[in-house]
Amino acid sequence: MKKIKVSFASADGACAADLYLPESDKKLPVIIMAHGFGAERTWKLPDFASRFAAAGLAVLLFDYRNFGESPGDLRQWVSPSRHREDYKAAIEYARRRAEIDPDRVCLWGASLSGGNALMVAADDEKIAALSCLVPFFDAWAVMQRMPVVGLLPVTAMAIADWAASLFGQSVTMQLAGDPGEFAFLTFPGWKSGILDSVPAGSSWQNRLPARIALELPLHRPTLVADRVKCPTLIQYGKRDEGIPVQSVLDTAKKIAHAEIEEYSMGHIQPFKEPWFSKIAAKQADFFAKHLLAT
Repeated sequence: MKKIKVSFASADGACAADLYLPESDKKLPVIIMAHGFGAERTWKLPDFASRFAAAGLAVLLFDYRNFGESPGDLRQWVSPSRHREDYKAAIEYARRRAEIDPDRVCLWGASLSGGNALMVAADDEKIAALSCLVPFFDAWAVMQRMPVVGLLPVTAMAIADWAASLFGQSVTMQLAGDPGEFAFLTFPGWKSGILDSVPAGSSWQNRLPARIALELPLHRPTLVADRVKCPTLIQYGKRDEGIPVQSVLDTAKKIAHAEIEEYSMGHIQPFKEPWFSKIAAKQADFFAKHLLAT
């Protein structure tokens, strides 16, 4: 297997990525992977990618624009609509690669990117398979778990950020905080889980543009789930602190070919042992079944 750094154009910018290519004399199926809310591609995702590559699957693992190694002046700009543009650009790039079978392209996402991947699959009937881990399928359901006391000041900051954007400026706020702190994500255990995931030497900061609060309520992948036609693996934690289980199950019911796996874990645990090995093995088996059996 070889791993090469690549980049591809997306809308007004570009995305940095790692392309994993197992040795093969035939065109390879590919898994396109992107990170979750406010993270970067280097956060544990290479461990998943290496598992898939060892199983004979190519992987394109990328940073959204304005994240990680991808260019963009406004750093850590969480925007589901922009992220979906990046997924679509990644698909187009992968399908043009000589090593890749354009008919065996599948998507992988976790948390927010799980919802993004589902929406992209709903728009692209050629997607061969989809994997969603602790997926964020319905912003309305998640927002009901957010502290009401912080809603007004966050909204005020979001409006200020939107206004600042008209002049090329930004108003940022803390991304992850403990319960009671003023931050965008304050679910129990998330701050420590996120900060512990940051690789040594990373330039990542626990900040994001506040305008996400204006776009997030529009993020409702559940509304298009019935348009997903490809085999879909959904893995969720029944102890998820931020994403209601029922919102995941309600969405899964709308997907024609969904395989559902429940784990006794929270939202951050899939990226750590003992859960990581179990979850990654299941994903590798799922992809091999649907991409290598043909």
